[in-house]
Order: sequence, then structure tokens, then C-alpha cells
Amino acid sequence: MVYSLYADETVFLNTVINYFLYLASFRLLHLPLSRFRLWSAAFLSSLYALFALLPSLAPFYIAPAKLLFALLFSLIAYGFHRRVFSLWALFIALSLLFGGIVTALSLLYHASSPIGYSGVVFVPASLRAAAAIAAGVYFLASLLFQNLLSARGREICLCEVFYGGRHVSFPLLFDTGAGVYDPANGLAVPVVSREALRPLFSEADFLLLSSLPPPDAVMALEKSGVPFGLLPVTTAAGSALLLTFRAERLTLGGQAEKRALVAFSEREFPPDGGFSGVIAPP
Repeated sequence: MVYSLYADETVFLNTVINYFLYLASFRLLHLPLSRFRLWSAAFLSSLYALFALLPSLAPFYIAPAKLLFALLFSLIAYGFHRRVFSLWALFIALSLLFGGIVTALSLLYHASSPIGYSGVVFVPASLRAAAAIAAGVYFLASLLFQNLLSARGREICLCEVFYGGRHVSFPLLFDTGAGVYDPANGLAVPVVSREALRPLFSEADFLLLSSLPPPDAVMALEKSGVPFGLLPVTTAAGSALLLTFRAERLTLGGQAEKRALVAFSEREFPPDGGFSGVIAPP
């Protein structure tokens, strides 16, 4: 039997599929994402699949090479960060799940059998069906993500912040709605009440940072020596700028992070709530 594969259709199909699989991986790991980087990784990985048809490139499709290329595409999607290995492993797992579903449905409905070529398996499937299955994997992953986090929606963990020879400790609430991340490394940023962080600063500095709007506070505190900054965020109420500073060390649940970004909350948290700040779950 003769099969015809069209390069444009193959690239488009695999780009859509890989995009949904990366989206599901990011969703499950609760990672900050860039749509441009996701589409770039999905497109380049689809070209990798297309070039498998060339016999001269067969050495690039042995198992170790596939794993290395998957890591490369994960780096493109997320960047150089330690959690990229979690993304890499989860993307491979979801890809295997997707391939298994497509193959099973193909055999179940007596469709064409999978085709092996240059170490790559091609499953003949319609564009709509394969894209729909990839979207289904994404929505199932999103549903699983929400169910897993609902159980820890009120989990509280002790946080310690160190700066200038001083340190404070306070309870942080894991909140799925607190999607504030450090653009430099992708780590979740705790948003903490000013009072909880007060012992880290001089009274003069604290008076300025608590009484001035964030942009004015950064300018007024420029000579303080503390690495203050601004972090743009988007909330249900609109866009805003949060006042931040880089702690020398932050410990959360026994895990330490050097030069971690900490944001000041624009409001105080209820004293009877049992926490002084919020952070996105890991």
C-alpha cells in the first residue's frame, strides 16, 4: 500500500499536537509560559519529525538522540532552569500517552496500521481527529491539575526571608490564584504583607515603602542600598506594579533559594486568616 505524506500538512499537524502537549505539561507543572516560546518549540519539534523521512538523517532518530532533542525543545519552550527537566519528562510521558491513544483508536476502528520508517512510527490519522485528541489530552491534564490543587488550596507553609543580617519568618498560603513569577528565573514570587517584612528594613526605609506608591518608593529608596524594584502583574482588577526586593536567601518548606524575589502586597491580609502572604503552588 502506498501512503502520501504532505510536508505542509505534516508540519502543521505536529505543530498543533506538540503545542497542546507542551501546554498540558506547563499546566500540570504550573509553570509560567510564553506563547511564542511554546509555538516555537512546537514548530521546531514538528520539523524534527518531518526530517525523519530522510534516510541520511537516520542517526538523529535513535532513542538517545530523540531524548536529547526533546530536552532541546523543552529548553526552547521554557528556558534554562532546573525545572526544565520536569517539563522534559512530562512532555515525553504525555507524548507517549497521546501516541498510545491515537494508535489504539486507529486499530479499534479498523483504520490503517501504524507505519514504521527510520525508527519513527507514523500513525495515519485525519488532521481533525489528531488535533482533537491532542486538545483532549490538554483538557484532561487541566482537569487533573485542578483536582490535584484543590486538595492543597489551603495549605500553609512556613517561609523565612534573610537580608542584611536580619531575618523574618511568617506563614505563607499556597494560592492557585497567586500567579506572580520572577521573570528572571520563572520561580513563584511570594506576595507578603508589609508588616511581616518590616523587621528587615530600617524605620526610615519602611516608612517610605509603606507610604509611597511603588514607582515613587523605588526612586525614594534608590540610595538605601536595598535592591528594590518593580514587577508588573495582571489581576482581575487590571494591571499593577508591585514593589519588590531581592532577598539574600528565602526558605520555604525547608527548601532554600538564593537571591529570591519577594513582593510587597498592596493590602494587609486578615489577621485571623493564619497567613501573612500568598504564593503560587510549586
